[in-house]
Amino acid sequence: MLLVSPLVLVALGVLVARLSKAKRVWRKHGRFPWWAGVVIVVAYTLLSLAFLFDLERVAGWAAALGAPSGTAFFFGSGVVDWDVVWPAVPARWMAAAVVGSMLYPAWFLLGLEAGHWAFGRSPKQTGILGLLR
Repeated sequence: MLLVSPLVLVALGVLVARLSKAKRVWRKHGRFPWWAGVVIVVAYTLLSLAFLFDLERVAGWAAALGAPSGTAFFFGSGVVDWDVVWPAVPARWMAAAVVGSMLYPAWFLLGLEAGHWAFGRSPKQTGILGLLR
């Protein structure tokens, strides 16, 4: 998850920006992007930590995604095949996991700002994509 997390969180930020542009969401829930961001980042962080600590609840998901363990999936993201087991994780890898997890809100906010730039912030704004019409 550590390798694909930035891409996933940026994509989720763009999606929330696009969904928040709907008139009914804008009128009723002006703070939708903020609350959606909090929920997404917290849920994504908890899921990542569950993979990192190789909890039993996510062991089936890791196996289905082709990783030998949740920790191996966390560091390899299903892209790189690293055979790592939770208690024997090197200190440098743990530091990378901590720094990567601390950057989750920043990646989401980058996607949110990119989405606002592309689509506009309110239903009346068209954003940069509106110029292409």
